[in-house]
Amino acid sequence: MDAKHTAKHTESFFFPISIDLSSQSLLVVGGGRQAYLESLKVLEYGAHIDVVASHMVAEFSSLKEIHGARVNLIREKFGPDAIARAKQKKYSLIYALSYADEENQAAIEMGKETSALVYACDHLNASTFVPPTSIKRGHLKLSASSDGLSPLLEEALVQRIEAHLISDIDKYVLFLSNLKERMDALKCSVEPSRANKTARELASTEEILFALKRLNFDEALSVTDAIIAEAVANSSVKEGQT
Repeated sequence: MDAKHTAKHTESFFFPISIDLSSQSLLVVGGGRQAYLESLKVLEYGAHIDVVASHMVAEFSSLKEIHGARVNLIREKFGPDAIARAKQKKYSLIYALSYADEENQAAIEMGKETSALVYACDHLNASTFVPPTSIKRGHLKLSASSDGLSPLLEEALVQRIEAHLISDIDKYVLFLSNLKERMDALKCSVEPSRANKTARELASTEEILFALKRLNFDEALSVTDAIIAEAVANSSVKEGQT
């Protein structure tokens, strides 16, 4: 029996994780519509991208105009010369989205050689990450992932979640904004170890969880304020004893 028919294919289940892309360099191989949409997403999070493709959709020129130096358009095939230059840079993520399969295969191999994470939509088993479909409202992100199997299902699901939460989503965003303000103020008021301990407490206090489940954001902030006030008071007592 042919080896390609007997080879075992392991299913990939990707772990959802949030990463900081600000000032990170990403490589996008391909200049089609999907390459443009993925580029648009990562630029919103502060990434720098190099796009390598012999042909690019017109929207890439608009991205360059808007984001300036954060977008580098390299209009050539992802062949030996382009690969050699790319290997000299340190990329965090590589998107293999070319219409030419040999270019995608080259990007996958480059990822292995340079330890960069790779997404290849036509080769999910060779991918080491898949981008989810998401919506962003300040610090709140709602995402759905099908492990790359159906971006259309992801988009439909995210849109349904957004429609369901449309009357409340601003309240969630405002709660996060208020929480961040309080945490920033706490870091200026107490020593780092106490601030870290308080942050862990705020992340695990069931009273806050129960209040949020009931959409009682005022109660959640009230419990938050009580925990922070206790931390500040204990820090002041400790300082008075030294």
